[in-house]
Amino acid sequence: APTVEQLADILRLDRWAPPWSPLVPIQPLGERTALFLVHGVGGHVLRFRALAQQLAPVQPVFALQAQGLDGAQPPLSRVEDMAARYLEEIRKVRRTGPYYLAGYSFGGFVALYGIPETIALIRSALSRPPMRPESSPQHGFPPAVFLNLEAPAS
Repeated sequence: APTVEQLADILRLDRWAPPWSPLVPIQPLGERTALFLVHGVGGHVLRFRALAQQLAPVQPVFALQAQGLDGAQPPLSRVEDMAARYLEEIRKVRRTGPYYLAGYSFGGFVALYGIPETIALIRSALSRPPMRPESSPQHGFPPAVFLNLEAPAS
């Protein structure tokens, strides 16, 4: 809206809602290569706020929340579908890889198996292999590559 008054009119509409996106810019500023964090099983990304604050102001941090949290879109149930959707959103920020990814719990699984062109994966201390290794592809999680966030971006 071009004026504050027109914006206020839009906000007063009964059914108005901001456009929803799985991409959440938690800390979008900084000169380093952006870090993308994938949600855990609950789908929410609020848990990443404190990490982003610790990395500010030099490290851009974006999170990927689960589709369907808004109640308007159907949730995605396949890792491949989530990864494809999230990659679309990541490419809005950075058109080509390599990408810096991390995931919380289930999000680590999506980041490890679903998104190509990944240069580094950061495995959260809270991200554990499945209880039964035979339940996941390749019988467990592959080792993660640890990224030193203090290093300058390339």
